[in-house]
Amino acid sequence: MVELARLRTVSETVKECGLSENMLRNWIKEGRCPGIRNGNRFLINVDMLEQMIQHDSMESVKKMRESQ
Repeated sequence: MVELARLRTVSETVKECGLSENMLRNWIKEGRCPGIRNGNRFLINVDMLEQMIQHDSMESVKKMRESQ
């Protein structure tokens, strides 16, 4: 059986993940936020967003360690 992604609106993602609405909307404009457009709505793939944030966090820790 195929598992479906957790798709959420911006406001639902803000509540679920605790991220700022402005940041999410900027990421959508930049094409950085994983998701799909459904009419005039953008549905965020929360699972992929969490993976992206995890990856970015690990990269920033690596950069900090390298600069020390």
